Amino acid sequence: MSNRGIKIILGKEYDNLYCASVICHGVPSTKIFEKHIKEKEEKNGKKIVNVNFRSKVTGWSKFSIEYEYEDGSTESFIAREDSFMKDFLKDIYLRESCYNCVSKMDCKNSADILLGDFWGINHVNKDADDDKGISAVITCTDKGSKLLERIEKDKIDKFETKCSDIVNNNSASKFAVKYRYSRKNIFNKVGDTTIEELVDKCVDFENKI
Repeated sequence: MSNRGIKIILGKEYDNLYCASVICHGVPSTKIFEKHIKEKEEKNGKKIVNVNFRSKVTGWSKFSIEYEYEDGSTESFIAREDSFMKDFLKDIYLRESCYNCVSKMDCKNSADILLGDFWGINHVNKDADDDKGISAVITCTDKGSKLLERIEKDKIDKFETKCSDIVNNNSASKFAVKYRYSRKNIFNKVGDTTIEELVDKCVDFENKI
């Protein structure tokens, strides 16, 4: 449920209620993801127990996806080279709502704080860029600002910057992703072939248009 929906249901503000939103690129289809996991398990002959979509084994700016198996072994791929992540990052099989998302900064968000990745930190504060990941926090209300101030200085390292430094380097904060014409095609054929084969075809198609 959205922040706005929660506040409408409650009917009034509560001092102990803090609403947060996340700068979101999009949510992948559960159907596609589950098929991908099943195919990997069948190929490797063992069950996957955990997936880390933002593994930093190769750093933050060039992050990886890591699969953990029930026998304790792991397997990781640079995100843009993984068969599932390729099309996820190209916005091909996101949920339908992601292409018309209204929870962006230029719409009424109703959040007290907005959380996201600080992409472009290397252009704003090079000293803070350790390639381990930098989070951005935008306070949208006085309540959100006071909440951030309450965090003890020894708990986090933080510095103040302009809101534009964050949003100008993170398009997901302002715009919904563009609908991809390959999406309909991949869902029509998802039962007939493997995710890896579908991904390769869709990548080729999207690169041509």
